[in-house]
Amino acid sequence: MKELAKGLVAISDDTFSYHVNTDRNDFSKWVKDVIKDEKLASDLAAANNRMQAAGYVTARLAVLTGQVV
Repeated sequence: MKELAKGLVAISDDTFSYHVNTDRNDFSKWVKDVIKDEKLASDLAAANNRMQAAGYVTARLAVLTGQVV
């Protein structure tokens, strides 16, 4: 998940829009299917932009590891 958060910060807005739009949400789907984290998948489905998505991943990672955000 650390790599996902870093990747979301690093990718362009155009790349994010390609993967997240009205027809698809690749990041949410991947988290749900591969990582099996329904909460994070739901948060990512609601993200409006890549920085918001990165924030959701970072916050979820902090919760799971017991760190303060």
